[in-house]
Amino acid sequence: MDLKNNVGVVSFYTDGSCSRDTKRGGWGVVVVDNNGNEKRYYGGMKKTTSNQMELMGIIFAMEYAIRNGLNNINI
Repeated sequence: MDLKNNVGVVSFYTDGSCSRDTKRGGWGVVVVDNNGNEKRYYGGMKKTTSNQMELMGIIFAMEYAIRNGLNNINI
């Protein structure tokens, strides 16, 4: 998905969670451009919290927007 010349809104859908027992968590981001094209990203960590994983998804989305020069975004 080439977003460098995107003129519409790019939407980011984020989520994160963590297991209370193992403290392992994960985050995910779905990027959707104005044409409906989707790209998915994800990651995880050991010894983390649900709040950290929720924030990791948002941080990834913001960094992605900056790297790709996106000014018109929804998170």
